Amino acid sequence: MFFFIFRILLIVLASVAVYSLIVELKRKKSEDRKKDHTDKKEYDDWNEF
Repeated sequence: MFFFIFRILLIVLASVAVYSLIVELKRKKSEDRKKDHTDKKEYDDWNEF
């Protein structure tokens, strides 16, 4: 019985870890996209001159 509870706990912890990793990667990707967008905007501003 104890091993069964321990296994469920382990699975829950693993799924939470994977979920947080995916969320972190998505956040990083969206930040990179915003950064690229601002860099492009500055570059376009320079092209106007």
